[in-house]
Amino acid sequence: MSLVTGLARYIGANVVGLDWSLADGGNVFEDHQPADPDLSVTVYSTGGPEPQLAHTSNEQRAQLVFRAEPEAATGATDLWWAVFHVIHGLRRVELPDGTKLAWLIVVNGAPVSMGTDENGRMEFSMNVRAEVIQEET
Repeated sequence: MSLVTGLARYIGANVVGLDWSLADGGNVFEDHQPADPDLSVTVYSTGGPEPQLAHTSNEQRAQLVFRAEPEAATGATDLWWAVFHVIHGLRRVELPDGTKLAWLIVVNGAPVSMGTDENGRMEFSMNVRAEVIQEET
């Protein structure tokens, strides 16, 4: 269970046009953005503040990178907004991998351009912050 895996699977299951899959054919990825397909979302772990030992939850952060062909740059921003509307403000949700969220927010209010990748495809980013409930051991 992790924020990255859970969020990637949640997005793939809840955003039209996106599919998380370990096999070929998916376009939602975790911690690695393959060369294909052109239209994709990759969820990366970005750490967060140190965990509080006495608490049953801790804050975690992730970055999502959206990619589309140059002529379809609006496709990447449209996709950014579609994901934003699905995940921003999630509360008391269990993600598909079992990760339990107290809450999740998108911390930037619009797509952030990252320029183009090595193949000239436009990339945009989104940063999220979440409170993840820890299982007691």
